Amino acid sequence: MFDVVRKSIADEKVLEILKDIIYSSGGGKNLPIGNLCSQWMGNLYLHEMDMFVKQNLRVRDYVRYADDFSLFHDDKKQLALWRDKLEKYLSDELKLTFSKSNISRVADGVDFVGYRHFPKFILLRRRTAQNIQRRIKKIWAGSDFSSDKVRGRIAAYNGWFMFACSYNMQKNVRFNNLKSILNMA
Repeated sequence: MFDVVRKSIADEKVLEILKDIIYSSGGGKNLPIGNLCSQWMGNLYLHEMDMFVKQNLRVRDYVRYADDFSLFHDDKKQLALWRDKLEKYLSDELKLTFSKSNISRVADGVDFVGYRHFPKFILLRRRTAQNIQRRIKKIWAGSDFSSDKVRGRIAAYNGWFMFACSYNMQKNVRFNNLKSILNMA
């Protein structure tokens, strides 16, 4: 991480501060979660992967958000080749490993940033939907509706629902009723 940061920043005082931040998590392998610099440094670090994908592999259709990324192509063999080369690059150059990878048809849905993206619609990821349903049921079961924590959760769930086809799920958990009770409608 520090080698990548050093390529982008010349100021020695800034480098010294960033070195302290990077190595504060125990050896510089992982950044401290919640640190104000961690998102920026994570993007800077994975920019190296972006350049490898675009310039070396010459992938035309590629998207990344934080550490979640997808490559697109009509040929499964080409995708498998890219995956193998990218896995080797990540391991050898950035000392990273895939947490998961799969090759599938876009028509079957692309699991990306908490959603399942289909060509004509978007759904919440199954695990995300189940977690939200379980927590909303707990709220209905007896939470203090005036609690700031409850209001914060409902606002967050509303954000998730805004980008997905979630009408039936919202109806099932009486989400609009809950927002009305909390004067959030």
